[in-house]
Amino acid sequence: MLSSNKIYYDKLHALNRNIEDDGSGIRDQDHGKLFTMGYSTATDGTGFGLSIVKQVIDAHGWSVRVTDGTGGGARFEITEVEFVG
Repeated sequence: MLSSNKIYYDKLHALNRNIEDDGSGIRDQDHGKLFTMGYSTATDGTGFGLSIVKQVIDAHGWSVRVTDGTGGGARFEITEVEFVG
């Protein structure tokens, strides 16, 4: 199950969003390849999904990293999301 309810604000009023699931997780040796266009561990995967996510994050000047989730799955931490206004 996907969980995206972990939202918090840092001292600079930037939004930090953590999205995690309770799946099997991501092997440590795959962490550096996850956002590469065409990389997939699924036999029928295209490898486009996370590379597109990374392009959007980069275009906005944000950061993303993958870690282990609290439920044993993967956790994606998106940071440096600033609000205007």
